[in-house]
Amino acid sequence: MTALKSLNPATLKESGSVDTTDPSEIPRIVERSRAAQEIWALVPPRERAVLLKNLRLRMTVEADRVAETVHKDTGKPRAECYNTELLTSAVSAAYHEELVKKFKFRQKVDQGPMGLMMRMMRRRSYLEYLPLGVVAVISPFNFPLAIPFTQIVAAVAAGNSVILKPSSETPLTGQLISDLFRESGFPEDLVIAIHGPGTSRALAASPGVNRIVFTGSTETGRDVMRSAAANLTPVTLELGGQGCDDRVRRCRS
Repeated sequence: MTALKSLNPATLKESGSVDTTDPSEIPRIVERSRAAQEIWALVPPRERAVLLKNLRLRMTVEADRVAETVHKDTGKPRAECYNTELLTSAVSAAYHEELVKKFKFRQKVDQGPMGLMMRMMRRRSYLEYLPLGVVAVISPFNFPLAIPFTQIVAAVAAGNSVILKPSSETPLTGQLISDLFRESGFPEDLVIAIHGPGTSRALAASPGVNRIVFTGSTETGRDVMRSAAANLTPVTLELGGQGCDDRVRRCRS
């Protein structure tokens, strides 16, 4: 195990480090995430909301710690770390805290003209929303808190677990996200951060991952799709515009 160092690009000074993850460990990490998710999925929505509130309050109380970590990782001015990163994340936590309390995870379905006959046969129809399972979030360096946090909090509110692979340029913020969930009372291993080269590809190729959410460059997005294709794992991609612009120009020429 080696250390992945974070350098503040504004000062070029080392801000801290995290332990790298050996890609061969990914199957075991996915198993841990799966075990945590199966327990978490049984937690009633209103109890999930309580923990989301705990998370939001912890982020508020420890705002200086959070903003300083983002500042060290990115070199962004501290005011920007508070406004565009921390505030966005806290608002997202508050939104999902309220949503999970009122969202109907199991809804009775109107059977229309057949309803009377179905009731006479003592039959009912329901629509039930179930969690996906293990969600992989692979995030970029430019918004190392706001982008992955908003994705993670939505997945967790719905009953999923998350394995976060932050950019190797901003590992401290990625690790902080995992720590904040644990410190707020969420189950151990519900949100796991992994670091280092080769882990994104290994995570995307894992048959135990049920959904991949990737934000980053077009070329890396293609690599993630190729890795996920073997298991037909659904992928959500938010990609940089350069590769897409090149393709449009070629089509028009």
